[in-house]
Amino acid sequence: MKVKQYKESAEVGEGEILVTIEHCTNCAEHQSNTRHIEEKYYLYARTLQQAILLRYPTVRVSCKPITNTVEDYMRSFSVDRRNPDQKSLIIDNHRPVLRIGAFEVLLCTRVKGELRQDLLHSKLASRIWPSIGVILGKICTPAE
Repeated sequence: MKVKQYKESAEVGEGEILVTIEHCTNCAEHQSNTRHIEEKYYLYARTLQQAILLRYPTVRVSCKPITNTVEDYMRSFSVDRRNPDQKSLIIDNHRPVLRIGAFEVLLCTRVKGELRQDLLHSKLASRIWPSIGVILGKICTPAE
């Protein structure tokens, strides 16, 4: 599964560890086809963040709420108003994918100058919430 690239990932220094937690938001807007509770995503992300920081105080943890609105998706399209017969044109080939239900946990580190990114958990792929204990077990600091 392809992971989103964040600015913070590229800035990870040698031996540093960054854990990024992406989670679904705007759940009320896609409630017609889901039963998501936005607060559950937010609280689970913060609980995981705190658990990581308690176990690994030197690890940086970044929570990234994912906007899942149709408006964001539609911003990647445009119509040439000078030509009313023209259909929508794709102006961004990397338009956002609606990632409804996402809870993705990504670990970034730099080893010998090379950036490594490992997907520790994907709720989109597995359709289950991550176990905090399992996530903690997958993170190891350089001192360990």
